[in-house]
Amino acid sequence: MEQLTLEICRVKLQEAFDSNDRGVMVNALQYVTSSLPFSVAYDGFEETRLIFYANGRRACKISIDKLDFLSAKWNIQGYMNAIDKEFARAKFYSSNYSGASERLFVGDRPFEQKEVLYRRGADELSVEGLLKVCGYAVKLAQVVEPDNKLYDKSSAAVSVFKGLEFVLNNEGKDSKCAKMLHLANDFLVGVVKPSLVSNGAKSALVGMSLLVDLAIEFFVG
Repeated sequence: MEQLTLEICRVKLQEAFDSNDRGVMVNALQYVTSSLPFSVAYDGFEETRLIFYANGRRACKISIDKLDFLSAKWNIQGYMNAIDKEFARAKFYSSNYSGASERLFVGDRPFEQKEVLYRRGADELSVEGLLKVCGYAVKLAQVVEPDNKLYDKSSAAVSVFKGLEFVLNNEGKDSKCAKMLHLANDFLVGVVKPSLVSNGAKSALVGMSLLVDLAIEFFVG
C-alpha cells in the first residue's frame, strides 16, 4: 500500500511540475503532504530546504496555499527528490537483503526448516544460527559477570527459544542429537549455577558449559 501511495504521489508531482501552473502545483502539494508517510514527508521538507538554500533563499514554514509560483515549484522538486530517494532505498534493500524482504513482503506461510532470517549475497542467517550466536554471546557475558541477573534471564529465554526451535525445526538424527545435547547442557547449567556461592565457581561452570557446546558442534554438529 505504501509503495502505491508513493507512486501516485510521484505521478501527481510530476504532472504538476510539468504544468507550470501554480494552482495545480499547490493542489498537488496539498494532496501529497497529507498522503505521504511521515518519514518521506519529512525528507521532502529537508530536500526542499536544500533547494531553497542552493538558490540563495531561506526556507520557512508557510501555508501551502500561500506559496508563490517559484516556492511551489521548488517544493514540488523537493518532494519528488524525497520520493525518488525512497524508491532507491527500497530497490537497494530488496537487491541486497532479499531474505529479509521475503519475510516482510510475502504472505503468511508456515515455519519452515532452516528458516532464513537474513540473507546478503551468499551469506545466510537461519533461526538455528541466530539462536546459537545468542546463546554463545550470553554465556560469554555470564563468564565475565556470573552474578548478573539480566544475563541469567537472557540465558533462560534463549533456552526456551531453542526448545521451541527444536520442536518446530529438526531434521536428521545428528541434528536432533546435537540440539538435545545443547538443551541438556543449558538445563544443567541453569540448575547447578544458582547453588554455587562464589562468582569464580559460577564463571568456571558457564565457561565449561561453553566448551561443551563447542565440543558438541565439533563432534556431533
